[in-house]
Amino acid sequence: MFLGIALGCYVLTDVFTFAYFYPRNEIMFVNGTDPELMSKAWSEWSAMNWVRSLVAFAGVCASFVSLDKIYMK
Repeated sequence: MFLGIALGCYVLTDVFTFAYFYPRNEIMFVNGTDPELMSKAWSEWSAMNWVRSLVAFAGVCASFVSLDKIYMK
């Protein structure tokens, strides 16, 4: 069960990355001409990165619990 949770967290992290972060990276690093738009994109990117990091951390924790349960048998 914990391995499934970990997999779900890792997949959700990738979905966040491709759907949310890549468009903002393009705004900031490729099409970065408007300072106000770049500032807004950076603010959104920075705030959502905490969510992505917490989801990835939850996946790591679920992996550790799964590993512990496997070796405790």
